Amino acid sequence: MATMLRRPSSQSEAVTPATEPVSGPLWHSGKLGNGISLNADLSTISRRAKSGWGTQLAETWYGNMAPEDHATIVLQITGIGENAFVGAVGHNFYPGSWDMPLKESHHFSGIELATGEAFEKALPCMQKLSPMGKDTRLRITFDVPQRELVIEQLREFSEEARYSVNLRLTSNRVCLAVCFGPGNSEAVLQSVDGSKTRVIKGNKHITDLWDPENVIAPPELGGKLTPEEEARKKVRENEFHVAALL
Repeated sequence: MATMLRRPSSQSEAVTPATEPVSGPLWHSGKLGNGISLNADLSTISRRAKSGWGTQLAETWYGNMAPEDHATIVLQITGIGENAFVGAVGHNFYPGSWDMPLKESHHFSGIELATGEAFEKALPCMQKLSPMGKDTRLRITFDVPQRELVIEQLREFSEEARYSVNLRLTSNRVCLAVCFGPGNSEAVLQSVDGSKTRVIKGNKHITDLWDPENVIAPPELGGKLTPEEEARKKVRENEFHVAALL
């Protein structure tokens, strides 16, 4: 289900403005939550309803067996009704119901925007962000190999994090999820940057001293000595001559 996304070509390229979403099929269109609508280019989700809940997933799944297992996503909440949830769900969430608040799901890790509270597998956590409203920007980072989810509340007109929470992912295959409650709500994906962990030959993440990458070639026999080696050689020769005279 992975999708091709537009990503910055270099470090020097400007950050995507808060008002301009990235292009490409970013939100999943094969299944929609209760009352959820997608715009034409699938970059924006919205919900306008007097009651109930609706969840929507992004298009790309990240995992150990997927093309990408790391991702950094910037999401802007351009409208919010009574409440909303943002975070990650495991792949077992997909076939179930998408019409309940995500904090009740055992497949969800993330935050509640109205209170800033964090949840893991339907249980509240000690960590917390500040309450959030319209125009809130969140930077969400998935590290599937480490089962880590970091959600940062960004400062206004800045990429600097104001607050952050560090949570555990519920699965080794996860996807971004947004859940809206009653009222008029809207969210836009600002940027998506995914990558794959570099795996060393043999599936080793850390090399050993005897691996080829760490082998140091021995010095050549009869090779020219360095100035330091020449000085040490002369000292040893002088010590030998002095000992012979004693």
